[in-house]
Amino acid sequence: MNDAVDNDAPILGIARKWWIVATFTPSLMLLGVDATILDIPQMVIIPELRDNDHYRFQWATGCAVLGSLLGMASLRWLRDNFGLKQVYIVAMAVTVVASIPCGMAETLPLFAFGRFFQSIGKGIVVTNVLATIWREFPKNKDLATGLYAVGIYFGKALGPPVGAFFTDYPSWRWMFYAHVPVGVITLILSWWVLLPDKPTDAKPGRFDFLGLGLLASWVIALMVALLRGQKWGWHTSREWCVVAVVFVVAFLAFVIRQIWATSPLMDLSLFRRRTFVLSVGCKSIFMIAFGAVLSVLCDYMVGVRGYPRTTTGLVLLPGGLVMGASLILSALIGMRWSRKWRLVTGVAGLAVAIWLLSGIDLYTDKHWIGACFVLWGFSAGTTLPPLIVLPMEGLTQSEVVSSASIKNMVRVLPSTIGSLLVGIILTRRSDAHFDAMRQDITYNRGVVEQTRLGLADHMAMRGSSGMRLDEQVGHVIGGYIQDNAKAFAFDTALKYLALLCVVGLIFALLIRPPTTDSPR
Repeated sequence: MNDAVDNDAPILGIARKWWIVATFTPSLMLLGVDATILDIPQMVIIPELRDNDHYRFQWATGCAVLGSLLGMASLRWLRDNFGLKQVYIVAMAVTVVASIPCGMAETLPLFAFGRFFQSIGKGIVVTNVLATIWREFPKNKDLATGLYAVGIYFGKALGPPVGAFFTDYPSWRWMFYAHVPVGVITLILSWWVLLPDKPTDAKPGRFDFLGLGLLASWVIALMVALLRGQKWGWHTSREWCVVAVVFVVAFLAFVIRQIWATSPLMDLSLFRRRTFVLSVGCKSIFMIAFGAVLSVLCDYMVGVRGYPRTTTGLVLLPGGLVMGASLILSALIGMRWSRKWRLVTGVAGLAVAIWLLSGIDLYTDKHWIGACFVLWGFSAGTTLPPLIVLPMEGLTQSEVVSSASIKNMVRVLPSTIGSLLVGIILTRRSDAHFDAMRQDITYNRGVVEQTRLGLADHMAMRGSSGMRLDEQVGHVIGGYIQDNAKAFAFDTALKYLALLCVVGLIFALLIRPPTTDSPR
């Protein structure tokens, strides 16, 4: 038996595969929401954790990324030894238990500790679910991956609004406590619905601890280089150069190990397939744009425009809902419209939507932002089902498991790296714009002086006087310059993301889907 289960035995008159979808969807939605739920609340979480600031909090993000990647990379060996059912149940239990210290944490180390183990479970769960759903829907892969994408990516799109709600009403801590009831229900259903599926034809070898150690080494080095590069100095500090060398050496050693190992963590031979390589490259670009756009819009609306967190969530909510609807639509019409051209259409729409969003400034109407985000959501939903199916076409179940690990690593790592790089771009461009504008604003210029006097009169009518009046006027003008500089930086970052989507569009156009199992 090779992961074979009795798919035809109904439960309460309903086919088992639909029970499996009902079992997996809540956990997928929860884990998808969890991926972006901190985009808005982190501004509240950071001061509530002792001995913490914006830069220290990044280490919690790094721990979550590392945990996810380690969990994803381990699935192939776990599946061969225990079967997907047992692995899913244990991983979901780890996710639920580790969520409790995240919610209870009073210090950053405890929070980061909880996020690390929670993410190990999450990484195994999301990769496991993709492999299982692919197996359960042998005749309609688009529908299978559409259902998977609805949980993960629709959840990611809803993360910021949900995070805003929890932060403003009960507490941000309930974002993690909510994992417990959903996780317990999922565990009960999965124990009942899933059948034992340990493959009898698998020949599991020893676990590749060296490969896992090399994976952890280059991921840690990469995260340190990105998180500390701005402080240390790019290319100018010895520390940064040392970390960069460690990353390159560890990454190359990891690749060599995976090629030559008898029982590697991942099957890198998949990269010999043209469609797999181009699809994974396109997905990497998609994930960079996906994560960065959500992060940029949240930062812009809350940090620069000063909108309440709930308002920001409501502006982004329609785009998330439209994304969910287009995901389902793309999955349902999957066998009647070429996957390649659905992918091309979706990526082109993403490029247009992000380019339109790049026109934001200090006065952009929030309804315009919401409308552009709806276009972004529709395009993202159209893109995802073919983007998930194309690299997995024609693979055996064992290869699907390896493919699921690689594709989910591509989902997590580029999204995180993209968000960090966009943050670096925002900081550098904001500083550059601020310096340029500050030098332009001199008190011997008529417009500036007129503005200063008008502000002084306005504040004097409200009780300010003397040195305090001059300080307040200077503070207002300085704040305006700083916010304008940030708005220009957001414009630049979004334009870069739109151009990156054009590169993804080229990748999509070069894909040649297999002639078998392709839409007609």
